[in-house]
Amino acid sequence: YALLRIQCEAISFCGIGGGALLSIVSAASKPTEKIKIFAIQPVFHFQDPDLVIWEPISRITRLLRQLKLHNESFDFSSFPAEVGLSGYGRVYYSTLRESKRLRTLARKNLTKLNAPIQLVQLGKDLNSGRPDIDWILNGPLTVKSQLKTLPLEIDEVGTKDGSMSISNAMINFLNLQEPMAG
Repeated sequence: YALLRIQCEAISFCGIGGGALLSIVSAASKPTEKIKIFAIQPVFHFQDPDLVIWEPISRITRLLRQLKLHNESFDFSSFPAEVGLSGYGRVYYSTLRESKRLRTLARKNLTKLNAPIQLVQLGKDLNSGRPDIDWILNGPLTVKSQLKTLPLEIDEVGTKDGSMSISNAMINFLNLQEPMAG
């Protein structure tokens, strides 16, 4: 960021999923800068019930291992639908714990944003429901935000047509000359 700031008049952050949350946190850490954010599928929660119970079970398992009462490890989930569809066969609970911390930090930092945010919802949101995007749109933001829905599946984002759709939406957002309507 520091190197870009020296050479560029304006800087924008873009991310997908957890990267969208990192964009929010990063832009919020520079409250005097007007950093536009292009957030694709910001993830604030996972829908799979397996992910809801991971934290208490992993804590109990750790305690049992420390007491030498249990040797088996309960380190990963192997079947959440949204994870399986993303190409990963398993996700470690420690990763989910860090993801939860990032989501909490992003929510806390939304009010510190100082420039518009463009939210992008794909045709089928695998990681989070529309309530997350609605929370941002209707939440405690002090900046303008808008929603763009693209008729893409998550696995189409990297294709030629998918990347062109996202690129066009991003270019339109970044080239915006007048303030966005709330």
